[in-house]
Amino acid sequence: MKLCKLTLQSETLRSAFYQLRMKGIVSLALLLGSVRLGRPCQKVDSVLLCQDALTNFIYGCTTMFVSLKNVGEINSTVLQSENLSSITRFESKNSGITGIAENAFSSLSNLKVLILDGNRLSNINQNWFRNPAAISELALSFNWMEDLNESNLKGLTNLKKLKLNGNRIQTIHPDSFSSQSMLTDLDLSENRLMRLSLHIFSSLKSLMFIRLYGNPWNCSCDAQDFVESLKEMNTSLLVNLMSVTCETPPHLKGLPVINVSACSTAPPPGTPSRNLTTLTSISVV
Repeated sequence: MKLCKLTLQSETLRSAFYQLRMKGIVSLALLLGSVRLGRPCQKVDSVLLCQDALTNFIYGCTTMFVSLKNVGEINSTVLQSENLSSITRFESKNSGITGIAENAFSSLSNLKVLILDGNRLSNINQNWFRNPAAISELALSFNWMEDLNESNLKGLTNLKKLKLNGNRIQTIHPDSFSSQSMLTDLDLSENRLMRLSLHIFSSLKSLMFIRLYGNPWNCSCDAQDFVESLKEMNTSLLVNLMSVTCETPPHLKGLPVINVSACSTAPPPGTPSRNLTTLTSISVV
C-alpha cells in the first residue's frame, strides 16, 4: 500500500511539473510572439533604409536613412563597416540622438551631407568625420545647441550650407566661421540671439543667403553696434529682412531692426530734461 501511495504521489508530481513546464513554454512563445524583432537595414535602389536596427550594411548605397527612435549616443563602433564607404548622404531626423562620439562617421569616408534635424545634440565636432573637409551640407535644426565657437566648425572648410535654426543659440564667438569661406547659405533663425557683431560674418566670402529672423533682438542703445552693422550689411543677403525684428525695448518690439534709427543721447527741444536711452523708430516710405 505504501509503495502504491508513493508511486501515485510521484506520478502526481511529474504531472504537475510537466504542466508547469508547458505553461512556461507557452508563456515564452507568447512573449516572443509579441516582440517585434529588429529588422536589419534594407537596400531600396541606392538608399539604405534602417528602420529597426543598425545591422546588415549593404555596399553600393549612396544614401543612408535611419528612422530609429531613442537612439541616445552614436558611439564610435555602431557604424563601423567598410560597406558604408559609398554613403554620401546620411539622414536621421527626430531619432533622439543625444551625442556623437569621435570617429562615429569615420567609415563613411565619402560623406558629404549630414542631416540630423530634431535631435538633442548640443555641439558640432569635426572629429565625427574621417574627412571633415568633404562635408558640404550640415543640417542640425531644432537641436539643443546654445553657443558656437571656432572649434565647432574648424576643418569643415568646404561647407556650403549650414542649418542651425530652431536651436537655443545665445552666443556666437567672433571666429566661429573663420574656416567657412565657401559657405553660401547660413540659417540662424529662431534661436535666442539678442545681439551680434556682424563682423563674425566677414570671412564668409561666398555667402548668398543668411537667415536671422525669429530671434529676440535687443535694439536698445547698448546694442547700437548690431543695429548699425545690420544696416551696413548687404541686405540682399538677408532672407525675410523685415522679419528681423526687435524684442526689446518694449516700445520697439516688433519693429524691423532695419527701421530703427540711431541712438539719441540728447533730448529734442520741448521734451523733459533727461537723456534718451533707447533707439527710436524711423518711418520708411
